[in-house]
Amino acid sequence: MAQIRRSPGVESRATSNTPPSVQAQYSAGNDTARAALLRMRRIMLRTVTEPCGCRWACRCPKPLTVNQIDAWFKAAAYLLDQGVVPQLPVEVLRALWLRGGSDRELAGELYAATWAVVT
Repeated sequence: MAQIRRSPGVESRATSNTPPSVQAQYSAGNDTARAALLRMRRIMLRTVTEPCGCRWACRCPKPLTVNQIDAWFKAAAYLLDQGVVPQLPVEVLRALWLRGGSDRELAGELYAATWAVVT
């Protein structure tokens, strides 16, 4: 165990080889939390912002592609022909409705059949 040198006349103050700036930075518990927050802020400022505004991995829902909407339409039409009423996600129903024509008719029919379930 290393011997602690004490200053003459001051018994509670211990000296060490650590610079005073480092001692001051890590002496209090809340200073370490503050230092961690500052490090995190510096990291966030260095990261690239996604077009949607997300800083880290983007978790925003991606818009449906035309091929996906076509696939949902064909699957729902097939199930209706078989006598089964499919329950489509609201995003798909909206996309079908916005396309108009037969897609809008199918979306309206599916919504009317499952209006209590779709939220």
